[in-house]
Amino acid sequence: MTLTRDDRNNVAIALTTFADLGDVLMAELRSTPPPEDSLIQEWSDDGLAGEQVIRAFTAVNAAILSGADHLRSLNHLARVATTASVTVARGAVEAYAQAAHLATAQSAAEFADRHLSALHKEYGFLIQHAATLTNLNGEVLDAAAEQSKVEAERRELGLGDARPTGMTKKVLNLLNIATTGTSGAHVYSGLSSVAHAQLTGVGAFISVAEKEVKGLASDRETLVNLVFMTSAAAGQALNDVAGLFGNQTAHRFALDQAKRIVSEAQTALVIATT
Repeated sequence: MTLTRDDRNNVAIALTTFADLGDVLMAELRSTPPPEDSLIQEWSDDGLAGEQVIRAFTAVNAAILSGADHLRSLNHLARVATTASVTVARGAVEAYAQAAHLATAQSAAEFADRHLSALHKEYGFLIQHAATLTNLNGEVLDAAAEQSKVEAERRELGLGDARPTGMTKKVLNLLNIATTGTSGAHVYSGLSSVAHAQLTGVGAFISVAEKEVKGLASDRETLVNLVFMTSAAAGQALNDVAGLFGNQTAHRFALDQAKRIVSEAQTALVIATT
């Protein structure tokens, strides 16, 4: 697969515009008090769940930053567009889906519930596999003790047992929005089959010469599809997160401007394909 200079420029624009915007919005939202009439302010003032709302937003912030990191990595990998680019694209969609799943809660209690349910599942995985959890300070944390804390916090909020995280459903929703003509479930299955090195997925990348596997290769259409899918997922997630802070003109203007820039880059890629 050969990309022209214009192709590489448009791919970079489509993938890094939302990544850069996510960094800017998150930095601003972390440092600026939210509007009095915004959901995030209303939820923070909730007498019962308010403290958990701040923690849940920290998880949103982490997911957006992770998604941005994946988009920038995909920009580099897209120049060759083999299986690694598909795996990174899957990670990007999952990161933005996590942010969108949390951000589309309908109340402070639900916002906290979704965050605590995700934490409970993460700690449960570590317990199941006897894995060690180490924080950035090098401190080893007791997963069982941390999960018990989450359970206690849920009881204090009257939330009961942890629920299924719902993140996979949000991935499918984002992919339904980001792709046309194919269901989100079908697309996600294809991405996962590549990530898991299943022949049904990797087989599409195998280059054969004289009936022998020669290596991995890809075509331009695959690249364009990955760019469309990941940038659309990022845009939708940022829209959902911005919604927590009301209709602030600066945020909406920046998001609308980014959508226009990305759309122009996507259109240029399509035109060059035909």
